[in-house]
Amino acid sequence: MHNESTCATHQALFRERLWNDYHPLPMPAFIVRDFFMSAPKPFQPSPRTWLSKFQDAFAGVYHGIAGQSSFLVHGLAFLVVLVLGVVLQIAAWEWVAVLLVSGLVVTLELVNSALENLARAITVNHDSHIDRALKIASAAVLVAAGVAIIIGLIIFGPPLWKLVS
Repeated sequence: MHNESTCATHQALFRERLWNDYHPLPMPAFIVRDFFMSAPKPFQPSPRTWLSKFQDAFAGVYHGIAGQSSFLVHGLAFLVVLVLGVVLQIAAWEWVAVLLVSGLVVTLELVNSALENLARAITVNHDSHIDRALKIASAAVLVAAGVAIIIGLIIFGPPLWKLVS
């Protein structure tokens, strides 16, 4: 039966054999002890306050938006929607629908930005799995934006048609 310590021991022995095949001197004991025999320690973040959590969240919004041209488009569209909502005096339920779909688009755009940053951190080489994941995340933003446009047309279309005709 293999457990974690057995696997770590086998890995250490394999690495030592590789060392011996390519180096005339034996592997120094501190390398075996410090690097190969110790199990990796799991990441355990330090406890954080609510203030630091909110600071990290706002920093995440900044990092997600900074340098992303799509946020400029989404921001301008949202500004137009807000102005239209005020001018056309849409109902409360219409505000709820507009704010929900607008929030969904921005949220998915932030997730897409996070995945793009993570992909850059993982590898600089092309990876088909990462490429596919990024395309799927972009598709999620596209679908949400499409739904937002349809809902916007349903809510703003009739009052705008009355103004024009």
